[in-house]
Amino acid sequence: MSEGRPATRALSTSRLWFSLSLPGNPKELEPLAEAAVKSDCPIDISSQPALWGHYLRGANREIVAIGGLDLTLATSFDHAADLVYAKMLEILCAIGQETMSCFFLPVYGRETAVQMQGAVRAVSNARAEGNLQNVGVYAAGNADFALQQLQRYEVFEVILAPRNHSTPEALGWPKSALIRTHSTLVTCSPFNWGGGMPFFQPLSSELDSNVALRQQILKELGQEFPVMVGVRTAAEIEEAMEALNSNSTLDLSEALTPYRERFSASEHGRLLQTQRGEPS
Repeated sequence: MSEGRPATRALSTSRLWFSLSLPGNPKELEPLAEAAVKSDCPIDISSQPALWGHYLRGANREIVAIGGLDLTLATSFDHAADLVYAKMLEILCAIGQETMSCFFLPVYGRETAVQMQGAVRAVSNARAEGNLQNVGVYAAGNADFALQQLQRYEVFEVILAPRNHSTPEALGWPKSALIRTHSTLVTCSPFNWGGGMPFFQPLSSELDSNVALRQQILKELGQEFPVMVGVRTAAEIEEAMEALNSNSTLDLSEALTPYRERFSASEHGRLLQTQRGEPS
């Protein structure tokens, strides 16, 4: 099945995309939103569309969102389409606009052909009607499955995929995907080795105190592909912006060795090794 694609507006060339997350202090909400707007980078409001929509109404910025839905719950073609329509409508209503820059359809690898076809019909119609400028697929689970959908359905022109320094494979997969599909790639989860975005799990407290390491990670990842990074404060946005122009010569391979060792020995690290078929 192939869905045609009308002319679309080019995505931002910014090397950073900011995914807004709830700050620990409610007083940080407005400064965070203002800093995101000032950055002139694409802004992901997936975590709380209604909340961030309130702060971003009227802002002439690229608003993107990852559809928080599970297509495997759909019982038919029409049901899958309705789930996607409902999520897109929720986001558009939240930002008070008739269109958004990019909507990412999350796929896990368990979706059936009928479920995917219903979802693709929904995003294709929404883009044809001008509600979406770009349509992407988010590798929420099996990355190779997401790549297959990118290749199968022409409506997808961008892929959002996790990329971090947890393993060489995590760094290498997106490169091959880009070469094989000639599609736009945006990476995410730079500090997330398996836990919840944007936190680095299970070592979040250690990384939180190491600004130089966080900045070097972003600098290296951002050199090749745009990076979507979770932010909770205006200071984190400033830190990320500074990272791309940092003159640091920190050796990441050496600096991350103890993190990798502790991660591999953790419960979550062992679970990932089992899933990948690696020896523990």
